[in-house]
This record gives sequence, structure tokens and C-alpha cells, in this order.
Amino acid sequence: MLEDDLSFFPPYYAVNFVDAELLESDPELAEVLSRLDGAIDEATMAAMNAQVDVDGMSAQEVAHQFLVEHGLVTE
Repeated sequence: MLEDDLSFFPPYYAVNFVDAELLESDPELAEVLSRLDGAIDEATMAAMNAQVDVDGMSAQEVAHQFLVEHGLVTE
């Protein structure tokens, strides 16, 4: 991977955006989503993007694989 020495790309900050009504209807969702906190850094995102752009996987496949590996969903 090339270094972005000119800061062309902005830093990547992964955050959860969830509708308050959804959290009210399913309070356990906040706990599950909090397990993603800090799990996707720039290197992880770059690797997942490469799986889509280079390896030809679908974004859905890559996301599902990530969630399974982090114990957030079952296969």
C-alpha cells in the first residue's frame, strides 16, 4: 500500500449512526453495536476494501465475514 504523504485522503473514522427509535425498540442493539467500537481502523478498512476491489468479493460478503469473525452474527 502506498503512503498518503500528501494527505489526499481524509482519515477514516468508523462510527455507528442509529435511529433513537430503533434503539428504543431493541435496547440490546446498543450493546451489540458497541462491540464494533474501535474494531475498524484504517488498516482493517483498507483490507476489506481490497477484498471487494481486488479480490472481487461483494461488500455484503466482506461485511458478513467481518461480523462473523467478531462474533456479532452467526454464519
